This record gives sequence, C-alpha cells and structure tokens, in this order.
Amino acid sequence: MLGSDEHPKVLLIDLDPQSNLSYLALGVEKYVRHVYTKKAHTKNIFDDYFDGKQFHTRDAIIKQPITASPGQVWINVDLLPSHHELVLVDMMLAREKKSASTHQKETELELDKMAIIKKP
Repeated sequence: MLGSDEHPKVLLIDLDPQSNLSYLALGVEKYVRHVYTKKAHTKNIFDDYFDGKQFHTRDAIIKQPITASPGQVWINVDLLPSHHELVLVDMMLAREKKSASTHQKETELELDKMAIIKKP
C-alpha cells in the first residue's frame, strides 16, 4: 500500500519473538507499555487464528511510531509490533503442519505466518 509517489507508505512487520524491530521503532519503555497494557500486536493475530476467530490486522498497527529525532517522527512508517510469546506460534504452526524438518517446510511455515497476518 503506497501513499503519494513522494511519500511511499511503509509497514514494518515484526515477527521475531525477540522484538528487536519493535524495540528499535518504539523504544523499550513505549514497547513494554504498549504490549503489557493489552494493546493489539502480532501475537493477537495468531491467537485468534488458532482459536478460529477473525482478527482485523489494522487494529494492531501503530501509526508513525518511529522517532527520527526528538519531536519528529518518520512520515508514513507504521509498525505491526511483535510479542515475546511469538516463539509459541512457531511450535503451534509446526504441530498443525506436523513438522518443519526441511528448509522448504520452514519456509512454508514463514509464508503461513504472513498469510495469517494478511487475512482481512
């Protein structure tokens, strides 16, 4: 999804349980405040998927979270933040797919994650 040619829109999707991209984009304090005050993040998308519920990915996107310098943010850069419990998602997907014993199967699991996030 793009804005004008001059200002393309960028969505950063953090699927890493270590949440490094989320920490970098938000700062540790803001990230911890966001995740532990029951606000939406990538783990909610997968939780709802495994529970057979629909989750609107847009609800988890944080608009313009990245500080370029004090008092300024990057324009048109949004974030879908991670959660440390995403490590469990890999295990749940692997169980659902029986095994991820080859590189091809590992890649399929990663593609499955992206497909779940992209669902309306």
